[in-house]
Order: sequence, then structure tokens, then C-alpha cells
Amino acid sequence: MNVTPTASAGVLDVQAYTGGSWRSKLWNVTIAGSAVATWDAATLLRNDLEHVVLRLTASRSPGRATLDLALRRGARTVEGYLQSGSSATLAVYLRTLETNTSAAASGYVIATGNDADGNRAVAGSARTFTAHASGGVSKAAATGLDFWLGVQAGGGSPAAGDAVLDLRNMYIGALAEATYVVRR
Repeated sequence: MNVTPTASAGVLDVQAYTGGSWRSKLWNVTIAGSAVATWDAATLLRNDLEHVVLRLTASRSPGRATLDLALRRGARTVEGYLQSGSSATLAVYLRTLETNTSAAASGYVIATGNDADGNRAVAGSARTFTAHASGGVSKAAATGLDFWLGVQAGGGSPAAGDAVLDLRNMYIGALAEATYVVRR
């Protein structure tokens, strides 16, 4: 997996390596229906061989927003935690609409058909969420939203371990870990 903020406000480029090359999906990050205008700062919270955590911070009126992004070695998803200083609708969803099936009760949303690269976009959360119409997760009246993003490589016929349920289980299985920042 590879993830980068783009030049467009509030858009993440999440890439998966499938079929011998990097395949991009653009995801909107919004708070109260508005894209995060610009990320003011980036802080590396953890940088180990097996786990990297990056925090992006943006000024808002009032307060600020933070987006923690985590990549785990061998994982087929990127993990995220979006926070806002005040209660609002927090959402992460595909920039380009893809017809999707909501299995929100099971913790994920998946595209119903393969994209041009033969993959299906997937997103989910360990907590209760509302499926976004564009394919993603949304939570109303919240100050925090945990989520994961990725693709089901191979589309409707994924290899063992690449199915959306496997991706969801990898995310949920990693939640027991805790990362603490210690000031020296």
C-alpha cells in the first residue's frame, strides 16, 4: 500500500500494488461536508519496519482537525483516524462514484463491480458508521472516525486473504495494539 495527500483539498491517493503496478484510488476526507482545505503540518508518530504512523494536522474554525494514517508491513489496507475539535459529520469516501454494496453492519463497504484495473474499492470501520453513497464511511455528530481503505485485489475472484472479509478481519485484529507517544 502507498498513500499520499494530493494537491486537491482533502483528497488522499491510496495505491495498491496489483497486477504488476501501482493502482490508484482517490478518497475525499470531509468534515461537516467540507473538504479539509490544506494540511498545515505532518508529524511522524511511529517509523518502524513493520508499522508507520503519520499525523496530518489542519487548522479549522474553531479548533483543528487531525488525520492519523497507518501502514502495516504486508497489510492490504491503510488505516486512518480522523478527529475534529467539534462535533460534525466526518466522512471518507471515493472521489469518483462507484456503485457499492453496504455491509455496514458487518463493518465494510465494497464496490459491486470491478474497476478498470480489475479490483474493487473497499472501506470500513470497527465502529458503527453510515455507508456513504459514493462508497466510503461516514459518521454524524462525531469528533472521531476510525476507518480503513483498500482494494479487493482480483475483483470478484480475489485470492485467499484478499477478500473484503479478510481485510476487515486484519484491521479489527490489529486494534488491540496501542501506540503511545512519550515526550522526552
